[in-house]
Amino acid sequence: MMTVRNNNVARGLPQVTSGDVRATAKTNVVAADKGVARAPVGDRFEVASSRGGPSRPTASSPAPTQLSNQFHGQIGPSSNQTGKIGGAAELAQFVNAGYNGGRFGPVSITPATLREGNKTTPVHLVGISGTEAVSGQSTGWITNLKSGFEQNNPGLRNAKDAILRTVPAGSNLVLAGHSQGGMIAQQLAADPDIKNRYNVLSTTTFGSPLIGLGRREGEVHRIAAAGDPVPRASAASSLNLASGAWAAAGQQNIRTDFPISLHKPGTYGNGITAHNNDYTNENNPELKRMDALGRNNPRVPATLEFNPANRVFFSSPTHTSAP
Repeated sequence: MMTVRNNNVARGLPQVTSGDVRATAKTNVVAADKGVARAPVGDRFEVASSRGGPSRPTASSPAPTQLSNQFHGQIGPSSNQTGKIGGAAELAQFVNAGYNGGRFGPVSITPATLREGNKTTPVHLVGISGTEAVSGQSTGWITNLKSGFEQNNPGLRNAKDAILRTVPAGSNLVLAGHSQGGMIAQQLAADPDIKNRYNVLSTTTFGSPLIGLGRREGEVHRIAAAGDPVPRASAASSLNLASGAWAAAGQQNIRTDFPISLHKPGTYGNGITAHNNDYTNENNPELKRMDALGRNNPRVPATLEFNPANRVFFSSPTHTSAP
């Protein structure tokens, strides 16, 4: 039996009820299984298990000022503050807000408007960040290995659970991820449940290996910096590297600000620096030519607009009860 402590009425928020708990603060949707739902701290709902064991993702709506807003090559305020994504680098900034030390979680979802010339399309924009050493968060190397070999993993289950619980059936999805998050985004685009319930319009990845070739729904644009070794790291990527089929697999290469030099000691680590920093660079010539979906020199460039106040982040527990 689950008990609920609730102070939401005093705060003017909808009351939390027991069972499959669903509460709203701004646009938060939270579900608790066999736990004690605690009142929100700020705009964050936390779920404490009364018996221990697996838990499902929890949701939070941080203020834009609480997110990462300083990135390599950034020009002006980041998309996390403005809610406007005009190109691929600003999309990477949106994704990288998931690197928050586990404070809010690596997955974020927001309603958005996709604009292509005079055409507007309502979408839900999903951002998934990558490897981060956070205790109890499923962003470690085990998830990398499982996702790289296209196996089920807690990061995939948690992201899928967040989408299914938050996004109405029949909605259009735009998926984006960095590194491990880009692999999970591709797995989502290939997932039968996601494809049956939603319209996956586009998947854009930054520094991510190839996953799910031939099964992914919608456009896929994989952006890879010249100095970044990670996009070549999956089994499918290795096969495409051997065949020279990068372009056919949707990979678009960009130059790096962090080249590896055999003549300069200490630069071998620049591959990781490139992996972590190149994709947010609004000054990068190749990224400048890509629109908000990662398309290179499109005839009609796409932009994405969202209200930062409506963006919801989700935790991703390693020991997850997400199906």
